[in-house]
Amino acid sequence: MTNLEHVTAAHVIERLERALEGAHHPALAFDADGTLWRGDVGCDLFQGAIESRIFTDEVLDLFRREAASIGLTQEGDATSLAARLLDAFNDGRWDDGPAAVTMALSFVGVTPSALAELADEVMAKVGLRERLHPGVAEIIAWANGRSVRVQVVSASPIAAVHAAVRPLGIADDRVLAMRPRVRADGTLASELDGESVYGEGKVKALERALPDVTLLGAFGDSAGDAFMLRRSRVPVAVGPSQRLLDVAHTVPGLVVLPFPPQRD
Repeated sequence: MTNLEHVTAAHVIERLERALEGAHHPALAFDADGTLWRGDVGCDLFQGAIESRIFTDEVLDLFRREAASIGLTQEGDATSLAARLLDAFNDGRWDDGPAAVTMALSFVGVTPSALAELADEVMAKVGLRERLHPGVAEIIAWANGRSVRVQVVSASPIAAVHAAVRPLGIADDRVLAMRPRVRADGTLASELDGESVYGEGKVKALERALPDVTLLGAFGDSAGDAFMLRRSRVPVAVGPSQRLLDVAHTVPGLVVLPFPPQRD
């Protein structure tokens, strides 16, 4: 494992200022979960959906396939299967990639407005404002003052991310995330609208959305973010996972912006 320099937000901003020279349409790319805030808003929304029993029977086949793939029983309704899958994810028995896609597609048959309402309720309930990283918020404020685009690139469901980034003043059109297709009847489909925004898919999503920008800085916490971090002038690991630390040697110039200690 590489020994990485631990830095403050002010130090990151100094690096970004230097990297601005010659940058064409500069942008910062932020992962969401574990980077902008502690925890995972995709899991928060999934838990909220379990509690509200919003899942329709149309999602049963998807949940059963995922349950079978990791050796879980396929018995029960959609809500009980979702609870079983979430427990497996929290225990490390359900891999991030398949879990991210499944959680995004779990709202088949639900209207986007109903899902957005649930996401707003969940974000208020979990106290997301208290989970935000103050240093990252400082960096975003710097970017806004320097006309540097702020783009969020997340593997969580887009409804959850939209609700979560509003306290940071980030508009919906600055979010790339797992987006289900909307069917002709106005409900969500069981397919993504585009490719998965996970791992290398984050880089592809950025390239499609922002083909002419200079990726001034990138911020992430997981090994799946390494693809995006490698493309930036200033790569920053925010509260990095062990898996990201294990591949840190593949990201030249990577520094660590720790999360501040949690209050008791």
